[in-house]
Amino acid sequence: ERMRRCTVYAQTSAYEGHPKTVLEAMATGAPVVVADAPGLADAVRHHETGLVAAPNAAAISGAIASLLHDRAARERLGRAAALHVRRHLSLDAILPLELAAHRAAITRAGANAPAPAGAVRWTPDLLAADTAPAVDAWANSLGAYVQRLDPPRAARFVMSLDPRIDQIQNLAAMRLGDGVHPKHHLMRYHDFFVERISRGQRIIDLGCGYGAVARSIAARSHAHVTGIDWSESNIAQARTAAARDNLTPLTRFVHGDITSHRVRNNGDAQGGFDAVVLSNVLEHVTDRPARLRLWLDWYRPTRFLIRVPAIDRNWKVAWMQELGVDHRGDPTHETEYTIDQMRAELAAAGLTMTETIARWGEYWLTAVPVAPAA
Repeated sequence: ERMRRCTVYAQTSAYEGHPKTVLEAMATGAPVVVADAPGLADAVRHHETGLVAAPNAAAISGAIASLLHDRAARERLGRAAALHVRRHLSLDAILPLELAAHRAAITRAGANAPAPAGAVRWTPDLLAADTAPAVDAWANSLGAYVQRLDPPRAARFVMSLDPRIDQIQNLAAMRLGDGVHPKHHLMRYHDFFVERISRGQRIIDLGCGYGAVARSIAARSHAHVTGIDWSESNIAQARTAAARDNLTPLTRFVHGDITSHRVRNNGDAQGGFDAVVLSNVLEHVTDRPARLRLWLDWYRPTRFLIRVPAIDRNWKVAWMQELGVDHRGDPTHETEYTIDQMRAELAAAGLTMTETIARWGEYWLTAVPVAPAA
């Protein structure tokens, strides 16, 4: 009841393993302010379900003050926080996970599975250490462990660790960017899509994620963009961002599976689109030529604009394959491409490449339907 009456609920611990009190406050609809610290920053989405402030007095007091003087923001964040907790952290959501964990433990014990290796331990004072000595501590520890392995195990270990480190780097990058990866502005890959789409065209962005590319196309090309994604939270985030940027008239975001859910273009009697955007999506899909043929039939576009990861991006990928370890940049990738593989899959789908750009370990390309033989 006290949480429910809060004008602002603030929690500024240096570390929280599982900040239940913050989640309880969010569940009551209280607007929350937390420090950008382990645990707390994982529980609150900045400017969506609360405010995440740098761990210093000025930033925290500024965040609290901003909410004290903005009732609309307090109400918006409180409603979003309560909805998030109700959808994802209620008993109805958590109980199946809890039961599954117990069942897995019982099955494992019944099979007399060996106990896993002990977790690597580190001291909490590393959290307060400067970057350089903290890096030295981790690197020295890791190096000492690798030195104790025979050469084949050492090679497989360090190369298997490589994509996991890459995932950690990506998550840290997105945390710093309020959920937006810096590759969006560093690679400027949005330009590839924006510059190939004209005002007023109808575009469908398959696997749109949280709508970053779709919103860029709408804002800069002034095209009408429909995005579809399997994640409800991605779609909710995309709609919120589009409304914030005054792009709602040009955007539509649909929750659905791109392989089975056909989206109609309401501006076309046949439901088609001028172009299909596949930005880091195709590599997650199985039976890709068949999917491309399906989308070509459903949407009848004049072109596909595609972005995929390159398997020949650096020497480490080839060596990881040689060692027999997982070389993928993302464990959900079904494939990563050579340009010849991309060309073959497009040809099998009735498409041909008209443009190819290789940059920073990715291929960006335009593909068009093959004209029927005369």
